[in-house]
Amino acid sequence: MNPKATTPKPETEPPSFRRGSGWIAGVLAFAFFTGYLFCIAVVPIRSDNDCWWHVKTGQYISEHGIPKHDVFAYTAADHVWNNHEWLSQLGFYHVWKLGEDVGFGGWRAVIVMIAVQLWLTYGLAFFLAARLSGSFWIALLVAAMAVAIGRRMFYPRPPVVSNLLMMAEIALLVAVNERWIRRAWVFVLIPVIALWSNLHGGWMAGGLILAAWMLGEVLRRVWSLGFAGWKGRNPDARVEDFFPIWWLGILGAGCVMATFANPFGIELYKLPGRVMSDKFLVSAIGELARPNYYFVIDFGIFAAAIFIMFLVSLRRQRVPLWEAIIWFFFLYQAMMHVRHLFLFSVAMVPLSTRVLAGCCSMAAGRLPLRARGILPGATVGLALYAMCWVIINPREGGAWLNPMSPRSYPGRNAQFAHGDGYNHDAYPKLVCDFIEEADLEGNMFNENYYAGYLIWRLSPEKHRVFSDSRFDIFGSKFLLYEKVIASGASVQLEDGKRLQWDELLALYDIQWAITRSDTGLHDQFMASKDWGLVARWPQELGGWEIWVLHTPKNEAMVSRAKKAAADALAFAPQ
Repeated sequence: MNPKATTPKPETEPPSFRRGSGWIAGVLAFAFFTGYLFCIAVVPIRSDNDCWWHVKTGQYISEHGIPKHDVFAYTAADHVWNNHEWLSQLGFYHVWKLGEDVGFGGWRAVIVMIAVQLWLTYGLAFFLAARLSGSFWIALLVAAMAVAIGRRMFYPRPPVVSNLLMMAEIALLVAVNERWIRRAWVFVLIPVIALWSNLHGGWMAGGLILAAWMLGEVLRRVWSLGFAGWKGRNPDARVEDFFPIWWLGILGAGCVMATFANPFGIELYKLPGRVMSDKFLVSAIGELARPNYYFVIDFGIFAAAIFIMFLVSLRRQRVPLWEAIIWFFFLYQAMMHVRHLFLFSVAMVPLSTRVLAGCCSMAAGRLPLRARGILPGATVGLALYAMCWVIINPREGGAWLNPMSPRSYPGRNAQFAHGDGYNHDAYPKLVCDFIEEADLEGNMFNENYYAGYLIWRLSPEKHRVFSDSRFDIFGSKFLLYEKVIASGASVQLEDGKRLQWDELLALYDIQWAITRSDTGLHDQFMASKDWGLVARWPQELGGWEIWVLHTPKNEAMVSRAKKAAADALAFAPQ
């Protein structure tokens, strides 16, 4: 009798997700993930202000080279511009130009490019999670939640490039630690960071991840060779299992030197401190505010669940120290700033995968052998539900019974398919048409939340803006001035100086202004004899207004403006 044929499998067989590890499961899971990701990413631009000046900057660099001073705002013309995103912007512009040349549409081409970069980023997260867990279903859940958490920053901007490089760095370090590839591959990070320092300031986050990994390697070596169990040397530890210290030294020094391989050198190190130390600026930038958990409930639930599972399974599984460091560090950053949800969505992948896989194995070990198939099914169901929740987006205007609602992702996909690269009603397109038709002259006043579009249409060829959202260039000074003018009031500063709205208009020789009827500036202009309304759009077209300063030299401009108002679908005051 063949004992192999009669010996039954023991009930204590280590639980696994083998039903989710075959190639069919992989193809299905990645197909679900791909459809989900592109559904979220391939939508017209509807609320982003920065994408416009990023592409316009790329155009300027392509035609004139990297500017040393600001070229888009007349108030900041003497400010040095250390543009840490210049190479990304140049690439964005050439993609936009290619889209225009082939008739696809420039902005649609940029959106597709960003979608592909996001697909590469979270696709890499998917396969990393699959390799760590041995299950494509767990990988699908991790990737689905990563996209859900990061989607708040799925804008056509250089940070998308940074997140792709962050994910690649994390995958490389995990692969080296797990011995999937040779250890010498870590030195690829030196040229990567040199390139990264020209693409986006997110190379600093990459540096933090590398520092956490190096710290983990040093502590692991010290613990295993000298302090294991507090009883002296660990007899099972071998020196060849660890990175040579001199390797780590060369890697660290090489990466630091690589950060200077850009046109601005050490100046890039000063940018984060300059922005984050400006309290007024931090309080005024919406992306630096704490996340609203009504809209990021998926982030809160997932982070809390992983944290609880991490504590429960801590004694039964070994989690690399550096993965825990970056998970908790970027979790804290995400809880403090909306902008950093994007970073956490990438940094969380290794630890979250290990914790989920470990807890599933623990749970399966407590179930009868026949019942273990429930867990893969439950994982798939949870992943699909999470994806449907995000796509329908019920907390932002979507509806379960109407998946094609204009505010849901499928509805916006349809808009993109019909040729829309951006939502025209969300930007002052008609206002810019009017400004060009009326040939307005002199300095203008505008607010920063739509200044990116003004730069795209008007600056620097026709009109430079008063202020915009490039706060890392000029800090909070012009943002404060903008708020004072728009409010039509005065502000007492800490040094006792009082800023008056009309004095600031005179200081910068402002000849015309863009405003809306719900601002204090509108009320002041209505009561003033010095300013005249030359064009006004109805609320359904944005509610914009154009005011011109009454001076003899502006009379011809006022006349042209009133004639151009009708062509721009505006009311021309009599």
